[in-house]
Amino acid sequence: MNHKQFFLQSLIVILSLNFFLPNKQSIIDFKSENFSLENEVKAAAIAVFYPRVTVDAFEKTAGEFFLVKIDNLRADDIINVKHNIFEEEETKIYRQAKSAFVIIALDYWTEAGDYNLTVSLIRDGNEQVLLNQSLKVLARDYAMQNLRIAQSTVDSSGSDDAYREYHEKFIPVRLQSDNVQYWDGKFIQPVEGVLTTDYGARRTVNGSLTNYRHNGLDLAAPTGTPIYAINHGKVVFAEQLKLTGNTVVIDHGLGLFSYYLHCDSLLVHVGERVIKGEQIATVGTTGFSTGAHLHFTTSYHLKNINPYAIMEWDGEWSR
Repeated sequence: MNHKQFFLQSLIVILSLNFFLPNKQSIIDFKSENFSLENEVKAAAIAVFYPRVTVDAFEKTAGEFFLVKIDNLRADDIINVKHNIFEEEETKIYRQAKSAFVIIALDYWTEAGDYNLTVSLIRDGNEQVLLNQSLKVLARDYAMQNLRIAQSTVDSSGSDDAYREYHEKFIPVRLQSDNVQYWDGKFIQPVEGVLTTDYGARRTVNGSLTNYRHNGLDLAAPTGTPIYAINHGKVVFAEQLKLTGNTVVIDHGLGLFSYYLHCDSLLVHVGERVIKGEQIATVGTTGFSTGAHLHFTTSYHLKNINPYAIMEWDGEWSR
């Protein structure tokens, strides 16, 4: 495409956008004293066709997540996204058509402070920084919970063998996620229950401080209470484990997961596609549990996110 063809095609696009978007600010201001059709078309064409980065916010609290989207990409473009929140980890980038998607999840171990986000593009062998932006992470307060659990339960469900099984079978299912957005709109609460343990809480078990934080929400409800999928997705785990009891994990795509622990019965199987609000299990007290409840967690791969942050989100990439 030569310069004249590009100019004419860009003009057609820009004029179309001005015509079809009457309630929004025009891309070209025809009444401006400094109006120059060629300059305006060049600037607007860059805005329409050149890669554009959007970040949903630049300040979040530990347990939340940043959303980064890059639009107007070519198939051969190389996108690099770097930040220093978790320096030891490679940032995962999901590509779909002309867009790229990145979620920067902040778990309960994320320290408050100022960080930096850089998004760069390599096109036709040339690298250009599209965004260089500071990010702020705010601290979050966490509760302390003291549990008394029968020693027989600790010996069976909380043993070294139970944790070994958990790490061998459960952890790997969240390492890979489908490169498709299954979810649609808001995420719903999976069960009607009473919150007994919040996200990020520290615990003592029979007087001994544990070395982990509570990675989700405990919602107490009677045994047999229906549990629903919080959004569309694919079941990637449905099995009984010593530690977590009857367990379901749903991949919502692009790295987002939800999982449901200590269930009484499982109503889905691996590979099954589920829709938002579909019953997937019932509340129980299987595994390392002190009573009937749902342990509900959301994560970006292995980074456990506050489920309330997910449920308060509208499911869109820009806010």
